[in-house]
Amino acid sequence: MITEISESTWDRHSKIGMFIPIHRLLCLTFWVIVWIGASSKLHGARSIWTIGEQVGQWNDEANWSANGVPGPEDQATLSGGNAVVSMARVGSLILSGQLVSGRLEVVDRSFVNNFKLSQGHLLVLEPGVPTSYDGLNPTRITDASQIVNHGIFQIYAEGPFHFENGGSFFNQTQSENDPTAQVIIQLDPVFGVLESMMQEVSGTGARFVNQGAEFIQRTPGGLHIMDMPFHNNGVVKAELGSILFRKGGIHSRGAFLTDEKNEIIFAEG
Repeated sequence: MITEISESTWDRHSKIGMFIPIHRLLCLTFWVIVWIGASSKLHGARSIWTIGEQVGQWNDEANWSANGVPGPEDQATLSGGNAVVSMARVGSLILSGQLVSGRLEVVDRSFVNNFKLSQGHLLVLEPGVPTSYDGLNPTRITDASQIVNHGIFQIYAEGPFHFENGGSFFNQTQSENDPTAQVIIQLDPVFGVLESMMQEVSGTGARFVNQGAEFIQRTPGGLHIMDMPFHNNGVVKAELGSILFRKGGIHSRGAFLTDEKNEIIFAEG
């Protein structure tokens, strides 16, 4: 069901999202186990960022563990660090730190939570790359930085995405010969995780572009809030739960699909 927002609709959804903190540990532990199992199949080296919170150059071997700078067949782990990137390409990525400027491409898989992109950084997830997002604290996309997803970006946690000063997200099928790019909201109602958000919090120019791709809500009883301009030239589906668009959509030429049991709600635009 596609509706304009009403007071009763908002009141009903404003009660969503109560949870107990213990679910964060359980959920994160689960995905780390999944990650370890999947990454054990990789043939490349595992490189870990070793200079903590300091700012360092991605391509400097001194900033990495013994295996050195990770390459396109390797696994890179950046936990809490601040890496200045020029141009890099890795097999898989575990990210909870900050990527500064430049471009990083991921060709196999990624696990991300509570990370930051700044100074125009471009994070590119190649076709077919599965990405798992799990985080409690805000993830920040700032200073015209971009996430470009050509793969399958699955959001399992309520930690919001904050877009600042032109930060953007492009969900984009790269070519007709590639798998359809997808962003899937699939929270865990068992632990009371029912609400997620993407929000422009400062500045102007932020946008979410769904280009020849799919944006899917798949959380029973859940609500995803899109509080930033959203341009749909693909397909938006509320398969389970609801999606609330607070801004934009005026440039959309794509499809919005739902049924009588689920909702797509437009607050304006």
